[in-house]
Amino acid sequence: MRSGVSFTVPPRASGNLAEWRSKDAELNNPLGLSDEADMNFPTSPKRSSIYLEVYWAEGDASSPFAWMERTTRLATASADGTVQVRWAQPRPGYLNVFVVTRLPGRLPGILSFSAENAKDAGAAWRAARDVWRLLRVTDVELPPHPS
Repeated sequence: MRSGVSFTVPPRASGNLAEWRSKDAELNNPLGLSDEADMNFPTSPKRSSIYLEVYWAEGDASSPFAWMERTTRLATASADGTVQVRWAQPRPGYLNVFVVTRLPGRLPGILSFSAENAKDAGAAWRAARDVWRLLRVTDVELPPHPS
């Protein structure tokens, strides 16, 4: 993907990949997406869906990036700030996890998914690590575990 995240779709997963050729909101691209992928895991007890979204730019105060800064908590970030693991807890025992990438020379991206039986920054990081392994992500390393 144009964010620099390379991955492999696991066996038994289904999904979609879309490429947006225009940044123009009037051409039915109001969020400024560049690429997006979604994967569904209907037989997995741990993971139901994973979403990857890549944007032409981070956008303004109404963008997904600004929303994430306002509504999620930072679990950990790389030393240079190019990769962050963020999380939100909409209800007890359930986390929404986001891995934000801002790699040099690449478009900004967000990988998101939900994690059950999780409650804190460490659980968000462990869930992100599990997804990184599941997708066999290359070219992008997760930041260290939050201490």
